[in-house]
Amino acid sequence: MKETRITASPETLARDNDITRTAVYGLIAEGKIDSIKVGKRRLVIVDSYERFVREQLAAAGGAA
Repeated sequence: MKETRITASPETLARDNDITRTAVYGLIAEGKIDSIKVGKRRLVIVDSYERFVREQLAAAGGAA
């Protein structure tokens, strides 16, 4: 059974999606993906990253 994540650290999101941590933090700063703070930790809302990717695909005409 596959585990479904609701949140991920910026580092985990970057590693799992083959992008840089800098890119993740940039998307957060630009308001393109959502994140929350839990204590001192920053966590990205995974659904917001998936939505961002879908929007980018749509803008590119659905090209993969």
